[in-house]
Amino acid sequence: MKRFLLSVFLLLSFLTPCAAIGININFGFGSGMGECFGGENVQKNVNFWNSGKNFVDYTNPQAYITTDIVFTELFSLETGFAFRTMNLHYTTNEDNIYGNGVCHINYSIIQLPILAKFVIPIRKTTELVNSINLSGGINISFNLEKQVYSDSLTNFYGKFINPVVNFGVLLQAVYSHKIGPGRAFAGIQADINFIPVTYYLGNRKVNIGNVLTITPVIGYSFIIVEDKHQSKVTEKNKRIRDIEVRE
Repeated sequence: MKRFLLSVFLLLSFLTPCAAIGININFGFGSGMGECFGGENVQKNVNFWNSGKNFVDYTNPQAYITTDIVFTELFSLETGFAFRTMNLHYTTNEDNIYGNGVCHINYSIIQLPILAKFVIPIRKTTELVNSINLSGGINISFNLEKQVYSDSLTNFYGKFINPVVNFGVLLQAVYSHKIGPGRAFAGIQADINFIPVTYYLGNRKVNIGNVLTITPVIGYSFIIVEDKHQSKVTEKNKRIRDIEVRE
């Protein structure tokens, strides 16, 4: 399975540029909330606003680098890599027979998004295009082996979360603004895994369910190969502007 996924990713990465009219590289980061739901053993999530813990203990920081393969002015394919640290806090049901007080899980994941991106221009001038970018698609996650569990009585470090590979859906909406050689962007991202997360710890088998994360993101896109049609339009508009100024 891993070899198949890697082959698909490499195929998309190296063959799709042949049909592209533009290529961008995106660097982004953010930190948002993660919630588990639909699990058999989770009673409720415990978040930073009703606990004395530090804010950083309840957020899920991430950083990513992706590539846009631009096919038209309004559509592109986005894929790349993301690294995220997950922090989940919850209490269990059945009078806490699956945990002691508030349970905390910390683990890191590497994600491979494969997204379709749609561009909605909202302002055009002779030099820039501001837009809303809407992206959606699948997200493949790989759980790394550094995993931590803790509650009021237990601290465990090791590999205990299943499955190792997870498939999910990722949606993103950002506002993009031309600055310097590329575009700055800011927006929000949401992703959810398809396969409920389960872990084995001693004699406990705990199903914490699906994991939803909502993350504000900011970043910058470098234009590596520019859309030639858009470049011609921009240059034409500049010439028109220069003529109007001289007149």
